[in-house]
Amino acid sequence: MMQELIQIQKSKGGRDVVSARELHGFLEVKTDLGRWIERRVKKYGFTEHHDFVKVSQKCETSGGSQEVIDFALTLDMAKELAMVEGNERGKQARQYFIACERMLKTIATPPAHQLPKTFSEALRMLAEKVDSEERLLKENAELKPKAEYMDNVLNSVSDQTTTLVAKSLGLSAIRLNQILVDKKIQYRVDGSYALYQRYASKGYAAYRTRHFIDNETGQTKTKTYLVWTESGKAFIHQLLNPHLSGFNVSHPNQQAQA
Repeated sequence: MMQELIQIQKSKGGRDVVSARELHGFLEVKTDLGRWIERRVKKYGFTEHHDFVKVSQKCETSGGSQEVIDFALTLDMAKELAMVEGNERGKQARQYFIACERMLKTIATPPAHQLPKTFSEALRMLAEKVDSEERLLKENAELKPKAEYMDNVLNSVSDQTTTLVAKSLGLSAIRLNQILVDKKIQYRVDGSYALYQRYASKGYAAYRTRHFIDNETGQTKTKTYLVWTESGKAFIHQLLNPHLSGFNVSHPNQQAQA
């Protein structure tokens, strides 16, 4: 069973959230919590009450009662904060959150009074579910490879790398990447690119993982890279050529000016 690195809790609204203070400690960030969150919000476009909520609670200390400030982060924001740290702890946290999401999604929705309130409860429910479904998993063993094959085919058809999108515009991938960076649509992190939060939730892009052999060490490594969906390609085309026909994707800045 997977080790719980950072606790995931349910908010009053039923969303999975993470304590910024706990994540801050796990990542071993040197900057104090408040300044760290403020800088990340400003740089990456997170929105209060959508991506995070400021919370406070009183804790008893030797000097009396003290108010402690924290932030409840959505899993999406927690993943991005982990990724932009660009270190091993950040990588561990991001992979942990992704694994948690996958595991929580495998739990069928029970009656409201049985919903897991903590990650530990979710782990227990998952273990019970796995035990009861072993027979069904064996029966579906032949169908699973076919389903995965179809998913791969659909992904390869609909998603395109920046190189292919750039080629359709008569540009190089380097030039297109720089344009998107200049327009504050994406930013470079750990040798790859990621979308700013205001675009990340629009379904413009997805992420793929590539396995490769390090020529120096001979070790197998992985690299995450960005690919563009159909709506993402349409967005880029209209962004660079607003007069193109056949696309109905608006740039957020254009909507604000309208």
